[in-house]
Amino acid sequence: MSILRRISCTYNYWLEVYPYRMQAVQVAGILGLGDVVAQKLIIKQKFDAQRTLRFMSTGLFLGPSIHAWFLVLEKLYGRSKKVAIYKMVTDQLIFAPTMLATMFTYIKLVNGANKQQLKKSLKEEYPKLLLDNYKIWPAAQFLNFYLIPVQFRVVFLQSLAVFWNAYISWKLQMAQDACNPKVKKY
Repeated sequence: MSILRRISCTYNYWLEVYPYRMQAVQVAGILGLGDVVAQKLIIKQKFDAQRTLRFMSTGLFLGPSIHAWFLVLEKLYGRSKKVAIYKMVTDQLIFAPTMLATMFTYIKLVNGANKQQLKKSLKEEYPKLLLDNYKIWPAAQFLNFYLIPVQFRVVFLQSLAVFWNAYISWKLQMAQDACNPKVKKY
């Protein structure tokens, strides 16, 4: 058996046996990669490992949450490719705004934002991020629901999300720097 085949089999085994743990680990890793891209290629700053670890920690709840949501959508609509549009619309109207707000709030809090800063950020920055979300993710989610088996949907989306994660990391960092230079940079 080739090394790639062995890796694939092992990955599929772990994904089947420990789906939530695997989603947490792989999403945390992909979030970390997005933050490194933001730091090194967009902001062009010295690498801040603590910032990356804080950003990665989001994956510990994000990965399992997305996986659970995809299972809910499967139960709600079934597995037919014909329902991909319904899954995408439901996802973008219910899950996307909720998860983006949760991720946004979590990142702000782990970086030391106080209640006033958080409220101001949610009012001023979150709507812009949500609109940017709607420019990219409906098409990606439609393809995801139409083409990708449910067990691979989170990793497929998160692979696409490397640059989205870099964008979020960059946007939150720029807003944080402008509002309060004393707040920890993630």
